[in-house]
Amino acid sequence: MSSCRGWLGQNSAVNRLARTVCCSRSGPGQQAAYDALEAPGDESDEEPMRHNIAAYPWFLEEDRFQGPPKLVVVLEKAALERSRELIGSRAIAPRPDHPLQITFDALETLLTGEVNQAGRLVVFLHSAQDVYVEVHPGLCLPMSLQSFAKMVAKVLKRRRYTGSSWEAPAVLRVIDGPLRDHLPNDCPWYALSPQGESIQLKDFVRDMVLDSPSGLSCLPGSSGEPAEVALPRAIVFSVGASTGDAMRDMGLGTVVPAVVALSVTAVRGFQDDVPGAHGGTGFVVDEKKGLILTNRHVCTCGPQRATAAFVGCPAAEEVEVSIAYVDPIHDFALLRFDPLGLKNTRLCQIQLDPYGCKVGEDIRVVGNDNLEKLQILAGTIARVDRNAPELSGDFNDENTFYAMAASGTRGGSSGSPVLNKQGKAIALNAAATNGTMHGFYLPLHRVVRALQLIQADAPVTRGTICTSFKYISFTEAERLGVESAFLQSIIEGDASYGATFSESCRPGGVLQVRSVVPGTQAAHVLCEGDVLMEIGGKPVVDFVVLDDAMDKAVGNCLPITIYRNGKLHELECQVQDLHVLIPHRFLEIGFGIFHEVPYQTAQKRNVILSGVYVATAGAVLGQALKSDTIISEVNGQPTPDLASLEAAIMQISDQQYFQVTFTTPGTSSQRRCRAFVKMQHHWGLMRTWTLAENRTWLPCQAATLRESPSVKKRKRRSSASGSSTSSSSKRPSSKAALAGSLCTVTFRTLVQFDLDVSAGSDSPSECGDMICCRGAGIVLDADAGLILTDRATVPQPLGDIEVIFEDEMHSASALFLHPIHSMVVLRIVGAAPSPSAVFADMPLTNGQECDLVGLDAQGRQVSAKVHVEEMRSVQVPHAPGRWHETNIEGAVIHDAPGDVTSGVLSVGNKICAIYTNAAHHEDGEVVRFSYGLPVHRFFPILKQLAPKTGCPKQPAVASLEVQLKPVSLANLRRLPAELRPSFEWLSKLGGESKNDKKAKQAKRSGIGGAVLIDSITAGGPCHPLAQEGDVLAAVGGHVVRSAEEVETRLEALKEMALKGRPSRKSIEVHVVLLRRNEEIRANVTVPFLGSDGARRILGWNGLIVQETPRSMKEAGPVPAGLCISQTLLGSPAEASAIEGNFILGVDGIPTPNLESLLRVGQCRKHLRVETADIHGRRFLKALMPDPLYWPLFEMNQDESLTCIGMHAVCPKAGSTSLKPMSVSLLQWAGTLPLLSSD
Repeated sequence: MSSCRGWLGQNSAVNRLARTVCCSRSGPGQQAAYDALEAPGDESDEEPMRHNIAAYPWFLEEDRFQGPPKLVVVLEKAALERSRELIGSRAIAPRPDHPLQITFDALETLLTGEVNQAGRLVVFLHSAQDVYVEVHPGLCLPMSLQSFAKMVAKVLKRRRYTGSSWEAPAVLRVIDGPLRDHLPNDCPWYALSPQGESIQLKDFVRDMVLDSPSGLSCLPGSSGEPAEVALPRAIVFSVGASTGDAMRDMGLGTVVPAVVALSVTAVRGFQDDVPGAHGGTGFVVDEKKGLILTNRHVCTCGPQRATAAFVGCPAAEEVEVSIAYVDPIHDFALLRFDPLGLKNTRLCQIQLDPYGCKVGEDIRVVGNDNLEKLQILAGTIARVDRNAPELSGDFNDENTFYAMAASGTRGGSSGSPVLNKQGKAIALNAAATNGTMHGFYLPLHRVVRALQLIQADAPVTRGTICTSFKYISFTEAERLGVESAFLQSIIEGDASYGATFSESCRPGGVLQVRSVVPGTQAAHVLCEGDVLMEIGGKPVVDFVVLDDAMDKAVGNCLPITIYRNGKLHELECQVQDLHVLIPHRFLEIGFGIFHEVPYQTAQKRNVILSGVYVATAGAVLGQALKSDTIISEVNGQPTPDLASLEAAIMQISDQQYFQVTFTTPGTSSQRRCRAFVKMQHHWGLMRTWTLAENRTWLPCQAATLRESPSVKKRKRRSSASGSSTSSSSKRPSSKAALAGSLCTVTFRTLVQFDLDVSAGSDSPSECGDMICCRGAGIVLDADAGLILTDRATVPQPLGDIEVIFEDEMHSASALFLHPIHSMVVLRIVGAAPSPSAVFADMPLTNGQECDLVGLDAQGRQVSAKVHVEEMRSVQVPHAPGRWHETNIEGAVIHDAPGDVTSGVLSVGNKICAIYTNAAHHEDGEVVRFSYGLPVHRFFPILKQLAPKTGCPKQPAVASLEVQLKPVSLANLRRLPAELRPSFEWLSKLGGESKNDKKAKQAKRSGIGGAVLIDSITAGGPCHPLAQEGDVLAAVGGHVVRSAEEVETRLEALKEMALKGRPSRKSIEVHVVLLRRNEEIRANVTVPFLGSDGARRILGWNGLIVQETPRSMKEAGPVPAGLCISQTLLGSPAEASAIEGNFILGVDGIPTPNLESLLRVGQCRKHLRVETADIHGRRFLKALMPDPLYWPLFEMNQDESLTCIGMHAVCPKAGSTSLKPMSVSLLQWAGTLPLLSSD
């Protein structure tokens, strides 16, 4: 707005306002007292000597608004904080350009006027920084602006100004907001702005009194006698006291406190929404009942947790919110919060004005744009009749107009109010187009209806004829053959019968059928392209009218008239309850979510409302299905609804294969597909969740699934089929024997339980919604059921492992994973149906010819003659937390078939190497290379795993816990004298001091020289003795020139030590290190490493936690805590944005192991979680447990290493024992104490 002089200059505007208002409210007796108000005010140049306190005794009374009505003037945006700029200034003349001058002039005009002299004026100052100052009517202003600035500065500092003694009444006093707390409850409040509508003050007052109970009888000049009327005790006018449109900003400031930033966590996938945390915006529409309006896609339709932060207030308090109502079609929802939960927030609400959305209306979009808590974006309404925007997912609004403006809204602003000049919400921000300024807003006509019904505790009826309409222009309608007379009647008719259009914005089109849900009654009546003419005999071109007609006819038939192929057709459509077509139950099994086909999916994908929709495939059905598919049959039984799917699943035993028939909507081919999946109970219990009337999700008791056949039964079935073949059977020769010992190994796990999967594994898109690794296996011991494979195929023990022998499939478990090399030994139940392979105890050499037998991408066996190009040290870049190959010389094969990445290398019928692969990320791409891993390196371990008699033993691997790198002697000799090893050691390493056969053999193989220490494992035997770059010269008194020699020597020392003490866990080894020209000799304690990989993990508030793996320590020292492997989507950990790689403690209690984490109580409302990353940086976050959706669970491999299991656990305070739970997670959660606050 322009300066306040435009409103208060020459006293005329305010004086006319005061006279008109006061006279109209005090009867004719006051008219004579204000006849002189039009005269200019007396502007004396003499500075007042004292304040006239005694002339206004009523102002000091407790209720100053008793008696005649008062005129309250609020000077908005007063620049009080800039008063210090004028203190000490030498300028004598006033500075008209200073913002404080405007406030000074306004006060002078008001206080020297006749309204104030009559004791009818109350003035307040409202600064730009939200400070309220009460002005005594007896205040005498100083003559200069500098003196006034000093007065204001004292008020802001001391909160009161008396002008004389401190005991005197204050003439200026800072009061606490909001201002309404200091005014009568019934007083009207008006804002004056140049952007508002031009009015005459007398007409304005007349209209204002018309709203009173007594009508016009109290107005001056009326024909009747003046009458006493019950009028407000005060009338408030807000006037800008700064440059610009202060009143517009003031209107915005009064409603900004009603805007909230929403933090929503979808705890489960539902419909096409994925679980996870996201943000949005909402605003209060009912401060007494605690109702917040936002978008449907912000709060989601499935299970969720949400909080609202009142970012428009300084305290920014947060409250928990729940869903009060979600519209099944339109993109809006109402949330509920407890107003009593706010302690330091002034509640206010935003008034909804659906009829204020007009073309050309200037707007402000206030919300959490780009998740920046509070942003204000400007725009101008350009359209009000746009069709609903097309969204990427299944949910798409329909049968409604959208308004449009170039506001530049982005993510996070969904649910923001679209405000007009008066601070009223005229639309709801809903969507935007990426890369443009386009913003799309939902009109509020149906929102107001739903809000009023909820405020009245009445049900919100919603009807549908399962048909989506779109708005087309008159021109397009004429091309379709619609009668011009009908179109002309719309153009010339009354445009006010709708809600979207008006006389200034008349309709320009009609409604046309866009799509009809197949299989419904409307599909037999309506066709795509039909033009809607009338409903119940009335023309319909407005979506609001269409919605209103359907909502009022739920369960009845709706008579409609359509235009099709040049003819009018009068039809009747059955109106269905729209709420019934939205899922209210879902089935959870194996981390998968299944519910009935929702209306939005049926409408957008053009499928019938029958079948079970796969929202999240999970671990069981995810073996073959992906999310966003529809299940129609299970084992030949139709599954039209969720109950039928649940009944079919109940009949399937654990580890049993069953057939699933499904379709994938939205693809080019929607044909029915069939797949076989295996039931696996260890991925969790099956339970059903139901949406209660209060919009809360309640789980039912977990169903009791059929157990799997016993191990003995499975063995008899295997023998009956003739698949039990012992290694003593007659063995074929050469390649036939080798191919017979080859099998296919498949490893699967959920993405959520990826602990050590390499970068080159199949992506979820290639193997359902799970991680899938496939490779070759070799029968190590047929009688014992042992299978040899690599880490690229089986990266971790916890997962589903299957071994396929031609047409037989067996479940397997990980018996041993080599901690250093890519070697894994699996075990199946019973004997293997294929003969044991024969292994060669000899190394490969450069140029050697051998046979490569492996599997291609389709799982078919491939064999080819290949040559060893060279034996090279395998160096794989290390990703912390992921296992990688170290200390191995592998065979590089350049003439191998390109599609073979897994298999064996053999000479004759003996296997010389495992053909494996390694992968890593480089510049954002996966780089994969293959190599041959010599098996003679593993002979000591294989002998322990496959003994001639007895059960397999868990082998132990002696390791210095360093990563070695080969270096040539020539490079060492080129070093300067101060860095070069001594001549004596160079001679020993080169085998020059004597006839060293091993040195000569190493030279011939191309791997001779020495080994450098490339990296050191934190906490290992060489830490902190060794340093990167040291030469490892001798181990146990023997010179070593390669990583193979180091391992061979350690293995020999280990065997010698175990002969005397089989229970030993480590040995003392003497090592020699060469650092520069120094020789370092020391004894180190070499540990015996067991099987690698986590065999026990915890799911704690959505964090998958394990003991810190050895691969994490290879990168350097790590914090003393538990390793965070994954953060599950939609969990409390994700909602709290837990950072780091390690949990150090909870509520001040250290958590060095899993047992310590189990002892931490979870009955508090908030837990303080201390974490750290791999670099040692620490973080502290508050986490809110959610035991209903995220109970504590454990996944482990049993002591026999034969199977894995997952179950909920109930920690006991002060105890490390775990209690396996055979009941549902709901029953377990119900045993927890109630959450208590911090």
